[in-house]
Amino acid sequence: MIPLLLALLLLCSCGVKAPPTPRDMLVPDAPKGTTLKVREGKLYLEWRPPEENVDGSRPAELVGFQVLRRRGCPTCPGEFEVVGEVPFSPQRREYLWLEEDPLQEGETYIYRVRGVNKWGYAGPPSEDLVIPWIPPAPPPEGLRGEGGDRMTKLHWDGAPRAEAYHVYRRPALGPYPLDPIATVRTTAFTDRGVENGRTFCYQVRSVVFAAEVPIEGGGSEEVCITPEDLTPPPPPKGLVAFRRGREVELDWFPVEAEAVRGYHVWRGRCGEGMSRITKSPVQETLYTDVLPGRGCWRYAVSAVDASPKGNESPPSEAVEVRY
Repeated sequence: MIPLLLALLLLCSCGVKAPPTPRDMLVPDAPKGTTLKVREGKLYLEWRPPEENVDGSRPAELVGFQVLRRRGCPTCPGEFEVVGEVPFSPQRREYLWLEEDPLQEGETYIYRVRGVNKWGYAGPPSEDLVIPWIPPAPPPEGLRGEGGDRMTKLHWDGAPRAEAYHVYRRPALGPYPLDPIATVRTTAFTDRGVENGRTFCYQVRSVVFAAEVPIEGGGSEEVCITPEDLTPPPPPKGLVAFRRGREVELDWFPVEAEAVRGYHVWRGRCGEGMSRITKSPVQETLYTDVLPGRGCWRYAVSAVDASPKGNESPPSEAVEVRY
């Protein structure tokens, strides 16, 4: 009896461990956000890694990814083959794979991506990505552009077979991104909201569609544009003049609608045109002038904005001084 009680106590004092998960069950979930892109005639696959395994445990047991491909219609039977392998890195949140094999015109290609754990077992694949391959359209020609106030305008000549166009933009010292800033079906594009005084370079690429997948061809010649502020500030208001002998003191309200570099003063005889008498913009909102002679004189003031171009407003309402 005593040996039996001891055996029961020993059994109750020991924790019962769950059986280990088989290695072929601890596999990563399917990759997320898998997309297919064609850039300059080259096919890419892009995806994000899964965060958990198929059983819901975290983190995902990942050592790499496999890219699979087959030919034929999506509903027809066929075997996928592994055509690419990409190692996993915990620091990477997006992955990109380039198809290096030449694609045949008229063939339909089906791609999928799956994760692999450290024991070599693969998880479920992503959704199938289907593309009927057709040759890209030739690049557009005659790209030209002009800068405006916080915008650039592009125009180009249409390319044969092109159904749309991808517009790319890069800073003067940077590369083009993988994705375009716009897809347009015309041969013109206005890029709004760009920073004045910075140079931006543009390229346009022709697009044809295959089963709603945009197949992008080669790029046009590049054009670089520097947008600039072309809008003058409003004219100053409240101009008054005080004469003391031959001296005339002018005062006016500052322009507050935008930053200004300064002001120019204009003078002329009554009934005649006025000319600018300041060589460079004055910073203050007052100015003292010496009358060049007797008679009736008119004064006005204009504002110059702080843009590199130095846009100047129309003259203010004129005031008259008699001497």
